[in-house]
Amino acid sequence: TGTLRAMAHRPLEFINPGFIATIEVDTTWGDARFFQTYFGVTQADALASGLPQFRPGSGISNAGGAIAFDQFLSRKWSVGVRFHYAREIGDAADSPLTAIAGSPNQYFCGVVIGYVL
Repeated sequence: TGTLRAMAHRPLEFINPGFIATIEVDTTWGDARFFQTYFGVTQADALASGLPQFRPGSGISNAGGAIAFDQFLSRKWSVGVRFHYAREIGDAADSPLTAIAGSPNQYFCGVVIGYVL
């Protein structure tokens, strides 16, 4: 797999000293082996799950974006929040695992505690 990511960090000192906002966009490409592992449905899988067989090829699996806010509490410590949204596309979206059993919309939220070495 490979991920292409672009990020922009911006200190927002007018809000609070040490407050940083980050915006990110990304996309992931996977080969046929990656797609088969995560999105494929073999004959045995189909019999066990009732989902139709599916053999994906390689390609772009998703595209997404994120926003993050971090507050440095000292020179070493920070705390932050993250929100990431990705949309499965191509064979990843067409897979029965996504289209029938799951969703092509993928969300992630998290709280982060950081320490600078």
